Amino acid sequence: MLTNPANNATVTYHEGTQIFTDPVLEYTPGAASAFVVDRHEYLWTSFFREALNTRWETHNGFLNGRRIFHTDFVDGKHFEPGNPDFPELANLSTGLTINNSCVGCHTNNGRGLAPVAGQLPNTMAVKVSSGSTDAQGNALPHAYFGKVLQPQSRNGGVPAEATVNLIYSTINGAFNDGTAYQLLSPNYSVQVLDQAGGQVNFFSPRMAQTIVGLGLLEAIPEATLLQRHDPNDSNGDSISGRAVQVTDTKTGDQRIGRFGWKANIATLEQFTADALHEDIGVSTSMFQGPACGANQTACRNAGPAGIELSDVRVNLVAVYMQALGAPARRPETVNNADVARGEQVFANLGCGGCHTPSMTTDYGHPLAELRGQTIKPYTDLLVHDMGDGLADRLTGNATLNREWRTPALWGLGLTEAVNGHTRLLHDGRARNINEAILWHGGEAAASQSAYKAATAVQRNDLIKFLESL
Repeated sequence: MLTNPANNATVTYHEGTQIFTDPVLEYTPGAASAFVVDRHEYLWTSFFREALNTRWETHNGFLNGRRIFHTDFVDGKHFEPGNPDFPELANLSTGLTINNSCVGCHTNNGRGLAPVAGQLPNTMAVKVSSGSTDAQGNALPHAYFGKVLQPQSRNGGVPAEATVNLIYSTINGAFNDGTAYQLLSPNYSVQVLDQAGGQVNFFSPRMAQTIVGLGLLEAIPEATLLQRHDPNDSNGDSISGRAVQVTDTKTGDQRIGRFGWKANIATLEQFTADALHEDIGVSTSMFQGPACGANQTACRNAGPAGIELSDVRVNLVAVYMQALGAPARRPETVNNADVARGEQVFANLGCGGCHTPSMTTDYGHPLAELRGQTIKPYTDLLVHDMGDGLADRLTGNATLNREWRTPALWGLGLTEAVNGHTRLLHDGRARNINEAILWHGGEAAASQSAYKAATAVQRNDLIKFLESL
C-alpha cells in the first residue's frame, strides 16, 4: 500500500499494475490516446499514469524504467512498499550527491518539496558555473565544483561541496483596482564546505519539474520550434523567444534544447543521464566517472571509474518518461462558465504568445505512440527574457540570466494534490498561480500589466482556467 502523506490516502501498486476504484477518464480531442486523469482521492497519483495508447513492447520498457526511476540507488529499495527491491542498483550512488533516487527529487513524479526559509531541501539542485558561456550561450562549469553543487558526500575522503541558505524579503504591491498583494523575494547565500573550491559567485537554485508529457514534447519537430525562434523580435510583437542550440552528448551534433529550466538538454535520454550523474552520483556512458569539476582532484581520484548504469537501463528510464501520459483538463471544471471566461482572458492578455496552446508532434520519434498527435501543452519550448525580477546568477551575462524556458502548463491544477503545495517558478518563490503571473517581466511585462489592470472577476476567471489544465 502506498500512502500519500498529504491526506493519508492509500492505493495499491504492483510493479506495472495499478489498481484503482471508480476512475474518471477524460480525453483531450485530437490527442485522446495520450491523455488520462483521475480525480478525488487518487489525484495525488495522477502523474504516475501510463499513456493509454502504449504498445506492449513500450509497456514493458515503461514498467522496467518505472522500477529504476523509483528505486533508491543507495539501498536498492523501491519507494513504494510492496514493490520488489532492486539490489543490483544498490550502492551505485557514490561520491558527491544531492539525492538517492529520481523520485526523491520529482516527488510523486511532480515537483519537489516547497522551499522555506533556511537551508534548501535536497529536492532542489543548485546549478553553478564559471560565469562564462560557450558559443551557444550555455553556462560553462565551475572549475572546481563542476555543474551542480552537491551538499552530501558518500565518501569519507571527499568533502561535501556546499549548502545554500535562503531568506525571503517581502515585496508589497497592488492591482490597479487597489487590491493589495505580497510577493516573496528569495535571497540566497552559499556556504562552501570544501574550502579548496574557493568562492561560488555564479549559481542558480532550481526546483524539480513535473515529468508528465515529456515524451510528447520530445516529439515536437525542431522545425516547429524554429518557426517561433525570433531572438530579435523581427515581427514586432514584443516576443523574442529563442531556440537554444546545444551539443548532443551522444553524437556531437547540434540540436535544439527543450528540457530543463534553461532548455539546455535536447533529449530525455540525455536528461536522464545528466541527472543520474550530477544529482545521484551514478555514472553512465554519456557521463562517466564521478561528478567532479576539472580541478577537484580528490573527488576524481575517489572514482568510480567507468560506467555504473548501462545504456539499456538509462534508455528504460527515458522510455518511462516518454510513455507517461500527460493529464487532461479537469472534467469536473472544464465546462464551468468561469473557466470558459478565463480561457478568453488568457488569450486577451497575450499569454499564448509564449504558452502556445497547441502543437503537433511529427513522425520521427522512435516511439510510434508519440507520432502525429495534436497536443495542448501550453509551451513553445523556447527561452524568453523574463525580466530582472526573475534573473538568476548563473553566468556573467545579464541577458542570459533573465532567460527561462516556457514551462508547460498541463497538469498545473494538480500541483497541490500531487505535491502538497502550489509553489511555482524555477525556484518555487511563487506561492500560487497569482504570484507566478505577477513575477512575469521582460517579454511578459505587457501581459503582467494587463493582468494587474484586469478586474478581480477576470483575474479569478483566469486562475480558474489555469487550474483546469
